[in-house]
Amino acid sequence: MIFSINPGRTGSEYLARVLDTAKNVRCFHEKEPVVVHFPEVLQKGLEATTPERSSKLKAVLQDLTEEPFRTEPNQIYCDTSHMFVKSWADVVLDHFFSVEEDGRWEVDVIVLRRYLPLTLRSFMRLDTWHPNLPLNEYSGGEYSLGHRNFAIVPPYALNHQQDKVDLALGYIIDFEAQAKKFSENYPQVRMHEIRLEQIQTGDGVRKMLEDLGLEPTQRTLEVINKSSNQKFKPDSVELKTYQPLGLYYNRVKLFEKKYRDKGLRLPPLPHMSLTSWCEDFTGRVDPHGSLCPEPDHNLNENAEIPFNILPHN
Repeated sequence: MIFSINPGRTGSEYLARVLDTAKNVRCFHEKEPVVVHFPEVLQKGLEATTPERSSKLKAVLQDLTEEPFRTEPNQIYCDTSHMFVKSWADVVLDHFFSVEEDGRWEVDVIVLRRYLPLTLRSFMRLDTWHPNLPLNEYSGGEYSLGHRNFAIVPPYALNHQQDKVDLALGYIIDFEAQAKKFSENYPQVRMHEIRLEQIQTGDGVRKMLEDLGLEPTQRTLEVINKSSNQKFKPDSVELKTYQPLGLYYNRVKLFEKKYRDKGLRLPPLPHMSLTSWCEDFTGRVDPHGSLCPEPDHNLNENAEIPFNILPHN
């Protein structure tokens, strides 16, 4: 079985399309049911909502009775979803790891990351975060003060003292803490750290599949770098409005500074690095915008950092 740990806007749909081309793999993206009682998790916590969340286990078990799994026992079940670690990893894995079938249920989990300023910019285009939404509305605000039944990273301030950029950053960065906690809770799971940028090339995809013990097929090369989940046209107003990537880079650095100033610790952020593969693909377009920042984005830690680049709503 293969699953993923990732926030939204990091390419999990593209990842599923790539994995689905591998030999003996059937990979879904956010297979229904997706959310699996997550609003209740925010209010009550994971343990108190286990009975309700078991609906996801029932759905997976049903999937395994259908084609191709029913007649092809070597088929690998795969689902890439930002909800895996948030609302159903435990109910599914605890079941399969308790089933004694000669070690049949081996699990690989991909920690999928994308250059963090690009992920943040993508969320701002979608206009998901609003500090004043009531707690019973899903707003991506699981990082916020009112939703402490889930988030690990503590908020540095009350909701009304943070804008939507910081709420989104808290959500994205909390996935790093969630991945670490998951790895500690499930040491039998094989963990793989993958960057979206890495799997935009044939060599990168082949390396990922090799690490997972999978074989590419002819279809694999056909889907590499094909757009998916594209919510903005290249000439859209939204894309032009939120284009300056340097602003988002600087907001991440400011977010880190706020935590340091309060004596709070954030998990490491490996997705803030401009990775080596960017040197060859500067300016190329990925499913959600520029794969790697152009040099003129002025990514400078010491540059003046604007606090409110977006209005409160």
